[in-house]
Amino acid sequence: MKAIAALFLSFALLTGTGEAVWGQGKPERISFARGKDYAMLEGKITGYQYRDYVVRANKGQIMTVEVHSSNESISFVVMKPDGGNLIENDGTGKASETLPASGDYNIRVLLPRSAARRKGAAATYMLKVGIR
Repeated sequence: MKAIAALFLSFALLTGTGEAVWGQGKPERISFARGKDYAMLEGKITGYQYRDYVVRANKGQIMTVEVHSSNESISFVVMKPDGGNLIENDGTGKASETLPASGDYNIRVLLPRSAARRKGAAATYMLKVGIR
């Protein structure tokens, strides 16, 4: 029985049908309101779930990311267009970086591992992304 469950889970993850099981969705594209150089987004994550956001930016621009949660420790990672990490939040909830390339940057919001493993761990959060 365990072997069948493991096989089903492997198949679901390989085919992409595991998204609903794990609560991961498609990345949300960030757009800025006319005349604004930042966007505010809200979300909720539970346990080991994470939420991805994508924003287009140009080389030399400065990206600022802030994430706040009133009920749980929360973290984020910003990934470069080539997939490498640009920013790994140091626990302050805020970071700023000059962008090394033009393209789509992925911002992943997640609970730190120590918080995610606790039963019932969840966080609602506010994410602010600025590009100038």
